[in-house]
Amino acid sequence: MGDVFLAAHERLPMKFVVKVLSPGLINPTAMEQFRLEAMVLAKVQHPNIVQLVDFNWTESGLPFLVMEHLPGRDLAAGFESQRAIGFGQVMALLQQIGCGLYAAHCQGVVHRDLKPSNVMVVPCDGRPDLVKLIDFGVASLAASQKGRSRIANTVSGTPEFMSPEQASGRAHDIGPASDEFSLAVIAYLLIAGRLPWTAANTHDVLYQVVHGEPEPLPASMPSVETVLLRGMARRPGQRYPSTLAFVRALRRAMLVDGLLADGLSTALAARNADDASMPSSPGHLANSVSESASSPWSNSCASKPSDGPEAAPSSEHQAGSSTSELFPVSMANAHQPDGQSELPRRLYPPTVRPRRRASGHGSWKWAPILIGAVLGAGFGLAGPLFAGDSAATWWKKMQIGASQAAAVVIDGGRQVLGHLTAHPPR
Repeated sequence: MGDVFLAAHERLPMKFVVKVLSPGLINPTAMEQFRLEAMVLAKVQHPNIVQLVDFNWTESGLPFLVMEHLPGRDLAAGFESQRAIGFGQVMALLQQIGCGLYAAHCQGVVHRDLKPSNVMVVPCDGRPDLVKLIDFGVASLAASQKGRSRIANTVSGTPEFMSPEQASGRAHDIGPASDEFSLAVIAYLLIAGRLPWTAANTHDVLYQVVHGEPEPLPASMPSVETVLLRGMARRPGQRYPSTLAFVRALRRAMLVDGLLADGLSTALAARNADDASMPSSPGHLANSVSESASSPWSNSCASKPSDGPEAAPSSEHQAGSSTSELFPVSMANAHQPDGQSELPRRLYPPTVRPRRRASGHGSWKWAPILIGAVLGAGFGLAGPLFAGDSAATWWKKMQIGASQAAAVVIDGGRQVLGHLTAHPPR
């Protein structure tokens, strides 16, 4: 839709990206779509979406956007430079993409052109790579009915990552599930190393998207294939309810298929290995620090520390082996939150140790006290009768005692109220 420039601030050491509408696209539809892109970026404020800085017009009357500069590489460039990336890193990227899309969908925004080249991966020193969604040039905004009437009805997007409703021109079916379809295709590409479509030209790709089936994954990924097929279902209603639900289901499937290491099991296994091989010298701490390989999208970060469950698993995990000999991931454990396995009581940390079930005989410890109170009250009331008093004399003594007790209670209550009135609490 326009030209993109890298701009430098005149007074501050900052860089920005300026997108100017092409002079050859000066028409009501393009102007409306360009304005809509500015509205979308201003409305959705999320760490995984590129941030808008300004929106204005040039001296010649061309609209332009000023956005934050992202010093990284897009997902397509990173994937082409190094295809064999760990499944842990793949899951970390998909998690951030799903979060960014979910934030946009909550604001009524549908990207409609999600593809690897529109996903920026920004290296961060000492932290995992940051994912930013860019290029909302063909996005649709639910609140802008006027814009949807002229823009959403046009077939736009990239054929390989386009949903069936987009490819067939069913504008009324385009929604958040369309972005989920594109996300599932990206996930398929990152996991399998290839696209789910084998057609050579654009027309055949669109036909296969609408009428065909994705190429099957290896037999070692049955759970992952089930999740991806649902994410790439032909009808939007057959897909997951949100991009976050899709990412969570994919994480559980990767745990079940042994592609992703269970973070808790891996940490326990590493701790046991360290305890068994820990040297006696005090300098063992300096030798026990290990760092993961550098990111394919990062040239400035030589290495980054492993980040728990998001770290890339070892080669044996990628080959489909069990994540741990102590706690293998099973279908039963996949239903636990985030795929966590049930652990024996002795392996829980002291701060999260589960409570022991209360004994069924705990309530009987109050029985002697209750029995003693009932017997004491009974003997106290029957004492005057046993001493020889008549029934009328006993009843009169009970009335006098009750009146005195009531007077004591009323007098004490008055004193408390008087004290509170004279000295109110602050």
